[in-house]
Amino acid sequence: IYTDAAGVVVGVNPAAAQILGIPSDGLLGSTGTDIVARFVREDGGDIVPEDLPFAMVTRSGQPVRNLILGLRDHGREKRWLLMNAVPEILLGGAGAHRVFTMFTDITDLRRAEEALRLMKFTVDRAADAVAWLRPDGTFAYVNGAMCRLLGRELGSLQDRRWEDVSPVLFP
Repeated sequence: IYTDAAGVVVGVNPAAAQILGIPSDGLLGSTGTDIVARFVREDGGDIVPEDLPFAMVTRSGQPVRNLILGLRDHGREKRWLLMNAVPEILLGGAGAHRVFTMFTDITDLRRAEEALRLMKFTVDRAADAVAWLRPDGTFAYVNGAMCRLLGRELGSLQDRRWEDVSPVLFP
């Protein structure tokens, strides 16, 4: 999305319009105040127009990188966007003439990260001993039950070889 120095959208590509769920002609001529109500901070809090990436770049003249914002989508779940914005500065000009804001939908990545956190939480607290070994025989992961079984402290087995930890099993 291209915005001018006043924050008015002057250019948009079809992919951006699709991600935002707004037709291109509905975005052209709009401002941050027109769409800000659809965005939330990563912590779920509301934002104001000045918190949008293009507004931050317009104000500071500096790029904004890797900003994550949630997008409330009518009739669908919240989407998560990874946003970057860079200024376009004219030769001899002061400040951003226009701002180019790029974003990608990272919702699926966020879901996968959450699933991984839940799986790790479950395995960490499992009553059964769990260890994951790398092909070279070193521990990649050990849960608390495995540490108790081997009489070791949690964290003491990371990157150690199985044979070195339990010589009774490997004479």
